[in-house]
Amino acid sequence: MKKYLSIFMTAVMVLTMIPMMAFADTYPKAKLITGPLSYTNGETNKEIKLKVELGKNLDLKAGRVMFELDNAKLAKTPSPASAEVIHGTTSISSPAISFKNIEGNALTGGEKMFNFEVASDIPANNVDEMDIIITLKLDFSDTGNGNVNLRFTDYGVGFGDSPLNLGTTQSAVTEYFEARVDRPETAIGPAGGLLSTVLIQKFNGLSSTKSENEIVVSLPSGYLFSASSKIVSPGYTPNVSYSNDKTEMYIKGIDSNTAYIAIEPFVILEATNSAKSGTISANFSLKVKDKTVQSKDAVLGKLQSYGLTLTAKEQNAREIPTLSKGQSKTVELTIKAVDGTLTNGATIKLDVKNAEIVYNSIKVTEPAGMILTAPKSAGSNNKVSGYEVYKDSEFTLRTHKYDVQNIKLTFDIVAEDQAKTNATVTASVDKLDDVTIDIAKISKVLDIETKPARVEKGKIAELPQVVLKETKVAQLQRGDKIYLELIYPGSDKDKGQHIAFDKDSVKDIKATTTNSLKIDSIELDKQENILVLTIGSRSYDNAGTITLSNIKGYLTEKAVTDRVDVLVTLNITTETSAAYFWVNNPVALRTVFVINNLSYTSNGVIKQLNTAPYIKDGRTMLPVRAVGESLGLEASWDNTTKTATFKNAEKTAVVKIGSSTITVNNTPVALTAPAEIKNGSTMIELRSLATAFGVDISWNAATKSVSVN
Repeated sequence: MKKYLSIFMTAVMVLTMIPMMAFADTYPKAKLITGPLSYTNGETNKEIKLKVELGKNLDLKAGRVMFELDNAKLAKTPSPASAEVIHGTTSISSPAISFKNIEGNALTGGEKMFNFEVASDIPANNVDEMDIIITLKLDFSDTGNGNVNLRFTDYGVGFGDSPLNLGTTQSAVTEYFEARVDRPETAIGPAGGLLSTVLIQKFNGLSSTKSENEIVVSLPSGYLFSASSKIVSPGYTPNVSYSNDKTEMYIKGIDSNTAYIAIEPFVILEATNSAKSGTISANFSLKVKDKTVQSKDAVLGKLQSYGLTLTAKEQNAREIPTLSKGQSKTVELTIKAVDGTLTNGATIKLDVKNAEIVYNSIKVTEPAGMILTAPKSAGSNNKVSGYEVYKDSEFTLRTHKYDVQNIKLTFDIVAEDQAKTNATVTASVDKLDDVTIDIAKISKVLDIETKPARVEKGKIAELPQVVLKETKVAQLQRGDKIYLELIYPGSDKDKGQHIAFDKDSVKDIKATTTNSLKIDSIELDKQENILVLTIGSRSYDNAGTITLSNIKGYLTEKAVTDRVDVLVTLNITTETSAAYFWVNNPVALRTVFVINNLSYTSNGVIKQLNTAPYIKDGRTMLPVRAVGESLGLEASWDNTTKTATFKNAEKTAVVKIGSSTITVNNTPVALTAPAEIKNGSTMIELRSLATAFGVDISWNAATKSVSVN
């Protein structure tokens, strides 16, 4: 009597709830014919062969086997997967056998998951051994180091142990050389010049015969090597030559004993306007026995087709100064010009914005004799915080000789009362683009601190306290007005719609101040989302603090976002903002997910998923977004760290892809299964997250569904 493979083994049925048939005598074993292999990252068409030994008495039954590759994918080549059935030495390949993708279509290559399908039974003859020979062509172009496995999920055919180890991947050959650039920021002008020095070192894999090793340096289009280029190497006289068109340099005679080669490339432009302004990259190739074994590009400098470079810092410091209202500091400005930019009689117009230049403070320190043209002071009628300043803060420098390349000057600036952004200076030269840089940071008068809370729409809620801090003493003066405005972040449209302070509770707001700072009054603006504070007296000795508590407000049901910020404005100047409160997300009373089904229901409403739930090692895996909605959580994803974050009013949970723990309120909790990415969706094991947030779940074996209650 013939022996037939059962569809699924009983043991697996217990573990995975997918039944598996018993078998009578022997179970077929899938094995790699050539044994486990070693693959190199980057290979794109590596052929391997598998054998499944059915024996003399086992029929090949109609059904399918789902294959899943770890750390590899099918190659993009015709017929990336094929199979034949052999009785003894006779092939009985049948059109009943085929490979298809998960959607049931022909393979196109690049698949990690695919099906082996048997359309009809192929009986054993009880005499010859029957084997299945499977050929796979694999692609390792985007894999990491590690094991390459092939997993089987059997749906009626019977394929033996899973996973099957196909071997391991490893890095490609080590670096043959290293190219280190000394100063990639080096700039040259249209006349050409010396680019950054490049050290070629750490040679590997060279021929012991020096003449068989060669370094080739190739310039980009529009550039030529000048005879002024130099090549230096300790204990070695370089054998240097150039191509006929001077675009390539050849360096021969090196071996593994060569410590390094220093290349100092001096280049010229092939013709006027033959190269575009911007970075200059050269290619460095190593040839061994006339074969290029490695090639690298490196940025050696940049072409500035005439132009200026500005740098600024606070005098006797490393960075630009920080100014708050009433302060003056000295700025040191350096102007560098590419050859030929500033000729005799050239003028540079300098215009300072968001700060005023203090009268008689401008001094040119380099070069000597630079002519300065500055506007006259407007006298006592034009003062900022007690400092006499130049009108419009504009002045002009004029060169007195040919080809000035470096100009240095200093001047004092004072912040404008209403400055909202950093102070800047703009340099303008005829026929050149203007250059603008920051010369000072403008400090805020006020900082804000809040501890965002959660509120319900449609209900008057106790809002968090607000702490306002002066950045320095006496920044606030009697009569100043501070406006606290409730807004939706990131949008001017509807920014104050459907949110408001509770007008009946404004009189109960408590204001606590320090260092003699006083609040004269707290009123509600005609726009009920704005509170107005009037300062009664300034601070003394130290910066003052205002703490507002017992604040109440609300959102209507039409509120357009789930977050509200508080914006702080002093008189007419916007100072700062901070997150103030969040809207609680509604929690569904009952959500039902069905295994392998893209549809799910939330409170009876049918919704769609991008990736269907599935069972892995007895664990139910669901998409992150659906989990967040069902538990009433805010779900977010950080693609850089591969981290999912879930929040509600009481708890914050953070889980990283592949991690065996989930962190709940900074406490690690063990996961029964690590989170993973499936078909572009982040999948997480439901029970661990539900347990962490105290949510009841249930499993219906008959319908293969999960209910979140």
